[in-house]
Amino acid sequence: MLKKLLITLGVFILVIGALMLVGKIYGEHHPNDSVVQDLNKYNPMIPKEAYFVKTNQPVNKEKLDKDFYNYTYKTVGYDEQGDGKKITYTATKKLKTNHYLKLTMKQGQVLNYSEVKTNDIPKNANKNLN
Repeated sequence: MLKKLLITLGVFILVIGALMLVGKIYGEHHPNDSVVQDLNKYNPMIPKEAYFVKTNQPVNKEKLDKDFYNYTYKTVGYDEQGDGKKITYTATKKLKTNHYLKLTMKQGQVLNYSEVKTNDIPKNANKNLN
């Protein structure tokens, strides 16, 4: 009885691991598949990445409801090594320009952002932002 339970548990763990690996690989090759990207937000096999941006004017303002808007921003973000990447992110309020944000990303999707001070930005990223 215990042996069957352990075998079943082992097979279950292998199947879950295989699904996470397939999701990671498929997501890397299909970055525009929103369903896969949404599922991969919870995939522990995909590392989170931090990018730093300097806020600018929104490129789009979309009305969601009576008093609610979605602002779209496009900019170049820099990782800790100073490598740049084009990033599009949204906010539910208009952000102040020329402020610094740390974006947490996973497979090209922005999960969240938080405002940071200049001295909290890694040297290589800060050099490219100014």
